[in-house]
Amino acid sequence: MKKNIVPLIIALCAIAGAACATPSTLIWIPSTDIQAAGQTHFGYDIYTPSSGDTLTDIGLTIGNGKIEGGVDYLSLDGIEDPLRLNVKVVVMDETKTAPKIVLGLFDAGGDAASNMVYALGSKTFSGTRVHLGYCIGKESALGSDNSMILLGVDKAFNSKWWGAVDYQGGKSAFGALNAGVAYNFTPTTSLIAGYDWYNNSSLSDTVTMQLDVNF
Repeated sequence: MKKNIVPLIIALCAIAGAACATPSTLIWIPSTDIQAAGQTHFGYDIYTPSSGDTLTDIGLTIGNGKIEGGVDYLSLDGIEDPLRLNVKVVVMDETKTAPKIVLGLFDAGGDAASNMVYALGSKTFSGTRVHLGYCIGKESALGSDNSMILLGVDKAFNSKWWGAVDYQGGKSAFGALNAGVAYNFTPTTSLIAGYDWYNNSSLSDTVTMQLDVNF
């Protein structure tokens, strides 16, 4: 199966007209989660700033437990290329002594894309999962501050409630501290409510609501 991963990544990237699609995430940063085989994930995310326009992200993600890919449509004034793409691959599964490790690509494709490539690991300690990773994007899109650390902590409190805090470094539009909680209405439907504090003080903080449905 591993031999087929690289050609699949290349094929998914080749069909992208632009990018900024969201892979399976915590609140903001990617997670090490992968969509299961036979499952399609629908996401409807809204980011509302204290001033300015609201960003809406509508996306579909599919996977097979080892690799996932997704396409999103962004709605925001001034966006010329609303279609986006992402892909993520499991390199190593978590064991008692080793973390889970994934490699991924998001915001990749068109001229305005950031081509964000990342490596991310996670390890679970007494029910709390810790994420640590590194991400680098295209300098022409992000400026000289185009490399950033990824940090995150998440925990399921019970079958209904889940919470997370995550952080992406740098002062590009991606750099932010984020926190949120999710409630599972059904085993396949949940809603995240969160808040995003951007590292760049010129960017307005946002309230985020994220509807997730698996089918």
